[in-house]
Amino acid sequence: MAMNGHKVVILGGLGVHPMVRLSLSGRRVIALLSLRGASLPRGVVSETLWPDLPDEVGRANLRRALWQLPRGWVTSAGDRLVLEADTDFAEAQRVAARALAGGRLSRARSR
Repeated sequence: MAMNGHKVVILGGLGVHPMVRLSLSGRRVIALLSLRGASLPRGVVSETLWPDLPDEVGRANLRRALWQLPRGWVTSAGDRLVLEADTDFAEAQRVAARALAGGRLSRARSR
C-alpha cells in the first residue's frame, strides 16, 4: 500500500488521486507501471512506450516523461522504475473475470 496516499484508478478510465496534471508521456508511464507491474526496468519501459525509436531516443523520452511527473509518483530503485501508488488493477481484473463468466459487472449497492 502506498504510504503517500497516491492512487491510480483504471476502472472507468485512467485517473490519479489526488488529481494532478500529467503530461501525455507521464500518463503513459503511470499506466504502464499500473498494468504491467509496479516496478519495471527503465529499458522495458522505454522500449514498450517508444518501440519504433532508437534506444537512446526512447530513453531520452523516458527521462523527459519522468522529469515532467509530479514528485513522488514514480521513483527509481537502481535501473528499475517504481510506481508509488496503489491501483485498482486487481479490481479491474475481477470485474473482467465476472463479465467473462456472465456475472454482474457492478457491485450491489447497500441501502
